[in-house]
Amino acid sequence: MRREAPILGLVALFAACTTSARPTPPSAPPILPLRSCEDGSGTPKPRVSLGPDVNVEVMCGTTVTVPFASITNDGLNFIRWTTTIEGSPAFILDDKLPHEACNDGTTQVPAATLQPLTGAVPGDTYDAIVTITFANDVFPAGQVKLHAVVATPRFTITPSRIDFGTVAALAMPPRARIVFHNDSNGSTFVASSSVAAPFTLFFAANLFTSGTATNGDIGLIATIAGEYATTATWTVAPALGVPEACLAHATAELHATVVGGDGGVD
Repeated sequence: MRREAPILGLVALFAACTTSARPTPPSAPPILPLRSCEDGSGTPKPRVSLGPDVNVEVMCGTTVTVPFASITNDGLNFIRWTTTIEGSPAFILDDKLPHEACNDGTTQVPAATLQPLTGAVPGDTYDAIVTITFANDVFPAGQVKLHAVVATPRFTITPSRIDFGTVAALAMPPRARIVFHNDSNGSTFVASSSVAAPFTLFFAANLFTSGTATNGDIGLIATIAGEYATTATWTVAPALGVPEACLAHATAELHATVVGGDGGVD
């Protein structure tokens, strides 16, 4: 039988816990002043790479970051610059990075964000020119050309044909392995998939990051003998709500010969 602790005992225990000495929390480290990029003196030594010119693909409803330079100060003092852009409004300069390089060896990488304009469809192109000008003429001004084209997802499935061979009716043969390849410049997801019975699709993931390969399976279970051939189709989208023209379709041909069961194909 369960026995409850006496009320007085609980009160004493609570009092002991609340009156016991508590450890003193460690003091916070002192807040050091932020190091100013202007500290020190001397001559900066710029190590600058402009370009090469950018040529990139972007999918509808997505954004892509396109670096166009790298700037390091291997000398003293600091380097500062300004950037301007002319051309398509699909390119937006990334102003989150400071436009200065301190004498600490840190490399700054100026970049632009590419976002297709509303209503963009594959085949649309965008062009712009970025100009970088350095303060005090520590490095010659330069320009980088930016070019982009809107594309459908680069998404494929291997193998493109799967033959289960001859299978007994009602038998469940091993699943056939398929591999999804996303070679797009950005993540994609499977918006829909379809396949006719007696084949069945199995895949756990529907979001595929850029440059990855993900495994899936195709199963088969038939109750009636016969020849079965169909096309499995996956519709791949870069984002929600994009036009039909922005979608990609990947397919795999499936085949199986089912025997026995009802005395059909032998």
